[in-house]
Amino acid sequence: MKASGWYYKIWQSFAVLLPVRSVGVMGDERTYEYTIAIRAVESQDGMTADWVKLPYEIVGTRGQPHHQRGERREPVRL
Repeated sequence: MKASGWYYKIWQSFAVLLPVRSVGVMGDERTYEYTIAIRAVESQDGMTADWVKLPYEIVGTRGQPHHQRGERREPVRL
């Protein structure tokens, strides 16, 4: 977040390791790895918040070829 310049543009962001696994492909094998969700919100007063639409360039940068075994990252917009 800091490298992209978004660290100071939003009010709060954090990552959550979920207790579910997702299926993916690494090489010719299927992988079943844990899911990490990122929550980013903006707020003026800390009492109400709205989600932040992060650019794909930020969300997608860690989902590309340099991930390692044990990590599976798929950018998803809800």
